[in-house]
Amino acid sequence: MNRKIALIFALLLIVIVGYLRDYIFVSINHQIESGEEVNKLLTYKWVLTFLFSVLHLLLSWLIIAIVFYVPSESFFVKSQQVVVRRYCKIAGVCYIALTSFAFLITMIGYVSSKTSSVYPFVREIMGVVQSPIIIMILMPVFVFYNKNSNA
Repeated sequence: MNRKIALIFALLLIVIVGYLRDYIFVSINHQIESGEEVNKLLTYKWVLTFLFSVLHLLLSWLIIAIVFYVPSESFFVKSQQVVVRRYCKIAGVCYIALTSFAFLITMIGYVSSKTSSVYPFVREIMGVVQSPIIIMILMPVFVFYNKNSNA
């Protein structure tokens, strides 16, 4: 598959996953508001939050690989593989850091009995983790850095 087509497919996939996630969570929130099996639905939300976060990380790695990987036997490829790994690590660190920060804020809220007051902030952070925002921020940085380091 040609690289441009693969990139378009990956970008469409990450956008579709974002819309699917939003649709599912809005539906679950509507059921919670109507009082249907709240504990069970909240458990589903936690599991889905984890799954969609991992899925966005994997799709981000795929996009990085499509953009920066150069298949060849030359020395340049080995350096490009290192670049792809480095950029994937940076993306992974961003996802893990934001998720850990959200978890820390949640625990602080839980211990201080202020869970309901920190929840909107944590929800915003996890919304970023479950969206294409991180890769949208990182890709221009990676492209700029890559162009300047190869110049």
